[in-house]
Amino acid sequence: MRPKRQIRRSISQNCVHTAREAVEELDWSQQCREGLDGGPAQCSSSSIDNRETSPSNPESAADPCATVESCSHARVASDYTISRRGLLRFAGCAVFAAAGLATRSKAEASALPSVVDKAWQVMGGGPPDLFFPDQWLGVWRVESTLIKVETPLGPDFIPDLRVVERAKREDLNKPLRYEVAFIRNRQGKIITDRRFNTNKLLDVYMGAERAGHDNIKWDPNNPNSLSLLLPGGMNILTRVTRRSEDPVAADRLDTSEYFEQVFDTPGRAEPRVKASQCYTKYKWRDERQAAVDGGPAIVATQVISDYLTAYDGEMRLLQAQNKPVVVYTYRMTFRRDLSNGAIAI
Repeated sequence: MRPKRQIRRSISQNCVHTAREAVEELDWSQQCREGLDGGPAQCSSSSIDNRETSPSNPESAADPCATVESCSHARVASDYTISRRGLLRFAGCAVFAAAGLATRSKAEASALPSVVDKAWQVMGGGPPDLFFPDQWLGVWRVESTLIKVETPLGPDFIPDLRVVERAKREDLNKPLRYEVAFIRNRQGKIITDRRFNTNKLLDVYMGAERAGHDNIKWDPNNPNSLSLLLPGGMNILTRVTRRSEDPVAADRLDTSEYFEQVFDTPGRAEPRVKASQCYTKYKWRDERQAAVDGGPAIVATQVISDYLTAYDGEMRLLQAQNKPVVVYTYRMTFRRDLSNGAIAI
């Protein structure tokens, strides 16, 4: 099997991060199984903290981020690095109702979306999904570039400084290209096709040998949870915990999603849990105008921030005062991919 690429870059609305995290988790799992010195290794993770911190200023972005894992071996102090960039913008997910659909009849399931949407909003989760302009329907070619990496509280508050250093060295100002799609849900509203987007990002990060599209479970009419099964048996469950959107002008939209992911890896004593916020500012223009000068129809700025959790030490957590320890800023452009037709499959 060819070695998996170490992934240190974020991407499109709620999708890229999971692809990256998945690959790094596979790398971690493989190294722990094989041993860093040629022999067996034991892997463990700390207990899971489901604490959800309060939202921070969206202009500087995010929420919690990671559990602390250890792979104990004679030479665990190797140069291998586990990413700490808390689950970026991945295929959103949350209300537990989606998982229950499999046990309900079709009649019951068809009645659930509106009920779930109302309950979600009553509980303070915000809108049931992020909604976009009608003209965004279809497949787009995206170019995402990491333009800034900030450490507001200094290096002493960063759980794994190697991740930040690698991002600055290998990812900064290097564009990444992939496809994203927007579809209509049952109510006729335009939403991101999180299944399609996840699949395309996995193609970019993991190559053709990975498991196929059928291992991504997501329902556009109950969009708050997505399950991804990867080669080797690792399962990633992503769920949105709350979201908001603000149409600040006729051609501008600001969105925010808080979400958490559970990485359940064979051989690990306990799953790994991460949580993050993805804050994105979109601006767009008519596609005919874009065609005149060959520029993008949609541009966006996306900010991902990592926060400390209890797993990073109680004292450091208190000292950080719920401020971000690492902030990643991305610039994104969207161009219509006419070769794929108007609607994603």
